[in-house]
This record gives sequence, structure tokens and C-alpha cells, in this order.
Amino acid sequence: LRKAIINAKVTFGIDEQKLHDISQNVSTFKGEQFSIAQGVAAQNGVDGYIELVRDDLEQQRKSPIVLKDGRVDFYNVKDIPTVLRGEEIARKVPPVEGRSGTDVYGNEIKPRPGKDPRFPVGKNVVVNKEGTSIYALIDGQVSITERGKINVFSLYEVHGDVDFSTGNIDFVGSVLVNGNILSG
Repeated sequence: LRKAIINAKVTFGIDEQKLHDISQNVSTFKGEQFSIAQGVAAQNGVDGYIELVRDDLEQQRKSPIVLKDGRVDFYNVKDIPTVLRGEEIARKVPPVEGRSGTDVYGNEIKPRPGKDPRFPVGKNVVVNKEGTSIYALIDGQVSITERGKINVFSLYEVHGDVDFSTGNIDFVGSVLVNGNILSG
């Protein structure tokens, strides 16, 4: 068995117990297929990603709040994610390197490395010198596009009327209403 293993150039992951069991009772293993050596698989790296510093930076619509006395507050139904100039918006979580493996011939199996994420820089944001965080250049609303670009705008635009569907508008910049501001 050892000579066959040497001729096959297998040098890693040899199951010594299995070889011993075969040599002790050859008739039990006759005609069967089994593994006598096994390599170690490489573990691929984990890609890095961009994470928002605060959970409230993505615009959220919330349900009207039911007050203790049973009344419903329709005035505060939308959160406008705002930041101040110089505030950190997002940071880069670096990739995790993979771990090499070894095949039964003793050769190294290289892992796929984790990918370094690219910052989705939009308008009025800047990346720090180290390339680890995005900061706001102005006070305003954080806007994240479908492609994940991060922008900060000093203008909040309401498409339509201001009513109970929009609720109160609490914003650090200018507000443009493309409709009417209804009573109440």
C-alpha cells in the first residue's frame, strides 16, 4: 500500500488508521472503493462591504403613532435622514483574506481573495485620506440611489401636496413643495 501511495505521489492527508485497518484485514475491503487520503479545501475570502454609520440614514416611512390617550399622531409619519457637515456617513468594512488549502499531492490550493469594496461616492460627500470612511461636505439629506451611491442634498423636495401622508417636515436645509400645503 505504501509503495502504491508513493508511486501515485500522494504525500498529504494520508489516513494512517485506514491503511492499518486494510493491512490487518484485506478481505473486508476487497472490491470496495474508499478514500485513503484527503486534502484540505481552501477557504475563500469574504468580500468587504460598505456599512452606514447610523441605521436611520435610509429614508423610512413609519406608521402613525398611537398616543397613550388613544389619539393617533398623523403629523410625524416620515423620517428624513439628515447629517451635518463633517459627519461620518458610511465606513468601509475591509475584506477577510481566505485560507490556503492543500491537495493530496502536497500542493497549495490558493483561496479566492475577498474583494475590497469601492465607495459609492455621490454629490456633496468626500472620502477620507485613508479611504475608510465617507463624510458629508454640507448639512442636508442623505440620499442613496438604486445603485447604492451616497449623496447629501441641501434641498428636500416634496413631489405633490404636504398633507397627512407627508406629515411634518423637519429638515436642516431648504424645502421645495411641488404642490399645495393643505390646512392642518
